[in-house]
Amino acid sequence: MKKFLFSMTLCLLAVLSLTGCNQETTKKVKDSNQEKVEEKKLKGKCSAVECIQKITPENTVEEVNEIIGVDGVLKNENSREYEYDLGNDEKITLKFSSDNTSTIVADFNKNDVADKKVDLSNLEDLKPKVNAGITYDNFKKEIGDVDGVLVEKSKTSVKYMWVSKKGGNVRASFRTSDNMCRFFTGIGDRTSN
Repeated sequence: MKKFLFSMTLCLLAVLSLTGCNQETTKKVKDSNQEKVEEKKLKGKCSAVECIQKITPENTVEEVNEIIGVDGVLKNENSREYEYDLGNDEKITLKFSSDNTSTIVADFNKNDVADKKVDLSNLEDLKPKVNAGITYDNFKKEIGDVDGVLVEKSKTSVKYMWVSKKGGNVRASFRTSDNMCRFFTGIGDRTSN
């Protein structure tokens, strides 16, 4: 009986010593336009969606390491491309240009940012408006008046993504100088017949 109690105590101590040792960051995920907190193991201080908002194209690798909380891995020495693995299939990529500024790209599961207010049923009607010139604010009004999720930024442009709960998604690029849409690409909402 003493051996059994001793064994159980050791097992309990082993389990307790293994739990609570991992630093976890919570990630907010929108579900039906209501925020719920979902526990996800992130390696850094922020999710890809949060990190890209904090980083500027002028930040150095060392500054980005501090912002994100993990060190970037040099993926391509010639193009000075760094990758930050944030866990949960999320990452940030920096690609530096000759003027020492970077293009920052966030990669994450697009379903995590799907929003039921996003309406991508009339993308064909949006094409002539983009060709004529449309600002970010007018673009977002055309697709449900929902702010886009920042997915890429550089010194000259920013790209946003909108994801619909009906299966559609669109990415649009805007010039930083005048906030005009340069182009967009995507798939409209699926319609049920």
